[in-house]
Amino acid sequence: MNNARDLLEQRLAADELQANYAACIDEDRLEEWPDFFVEDCTYRITHVQDFQAGRPLGVIYATSKAMLRDRVTSLRLA
Repeated sequence: MNNARDLLEQRLAADELQANYAACIDEDRLEEWPDFFVEDCTYRITHVQDFQAGRPLGVIYATSKAMLRDRVTSLRLA
């Protein structure tokens, strides 16, 4: 019984995290967006054709939270 409760709590926490992540983007709070990641992370958005062709780089590629912050700054200044 305790295991089911733990799983439910984990599911609710994951759902809340995902909802907060989506709200951050939807509400254009991009300066807060990197806070959803750990310092040493990988974030990549790749176009489907590039993925299918085996090309590893994408539209956005970052290997740290600092790079994500840089991408937000670049977006704001572009």
